[in-house]
Parts: sequence; structure tokens; C-alpha cells
Amino acid sequence: MTPFHLNNKTILVTGASSGIGRQVAISISEMGGNVVLSGRKKAELEVTLSNLTKGNHQIYAADLLDETARKELVKNIPTLDGIVNSAGVVKPFPIKFITQEKIDETLNINYEIPLLLMAELTKSKKINKNASIVFMSSISGQHPHLSLIHI
Repeated sequence: MTPFHLNNKTILVTGASSGIGRQVAISISEMGGNVVLSGRKKAELEVTLSNLTKGNHQIYAADLLDETARKELVKNIPTLDGIVNSAGVVKPFPIKFITQEKIDETLNINYEIPLLLMAELTKSKKINKNASIVFMSSISGQHPHLSLIHI
């Protein structure tokens, strides 16, 4: 039992279909929070949902790279007390195989999408006053894969 609680708080977790996002969602539910699960794979979101403690949890399968899907997500979710932006990718490539397409994909998912989602949530007044907002990062930023630095 933790002294920290999220009773009656609704929190959006992106990337909730696996990894860190899944565990964050589980931990939020254990602390009494209601979780809005977002990810691209509905079946994986349902696995996450099955691991949550009781609450008023919701699933929204959406590819946040798609502007229409992102706007639809924002339109359909309840007002939020918190957001955890944990969707992201790590796709290491040897430097000689890096392309603009690979750079754009990584930056779009890891940087641009969380910012665009936050902008949409703010415009739509979906964030309660005093809400908490978390942007997750990867350790890869400080400890790159060796394949990235070998020439």
C-alpha cells in the first residue's frame, strides 16, 4: 500500500498497450485512478485493461500519427486530471543506413505527437486545472546503441 493515491482522478496513458505505458496504467489503477488507455493495438490494450484494478477505465485504440484519429481521441475522452505521454519507439540503425524517413518516423512518434496531442487537449479544454502532465523519455538518449556510433 502506498500513501500516494489517485482516487477519483482520470489519467490518459499513451503507449498503454505494452512496456512502460502498460505498467504506468496498472500502477495508476492500483492507486485508485481511472485510466484512459491509448495505443495502436486494441487487443494489447485489452490485455492491459485486464490487468487493471477495478475502476472506470476506458480504451481508445488510435494511431496518434493520424491527425483525424488524434482529434477523435481527444473528442471522445473525458476531462483529464493527468496525462502520461509514454508512447515511443527506439529503432537503432547503423549510421550508414540512416535515412530521412527513419529520422522523421522517430521524431514524429517520440517528440511531435506528444506535443500535438497536448496542443489538441489544451484547445479542447480537456485538461483540468492542476492536472499533472508527464513526458516519458528513453535511456537511449543518454546511452545510445553501439550500432549508432560505429562507422
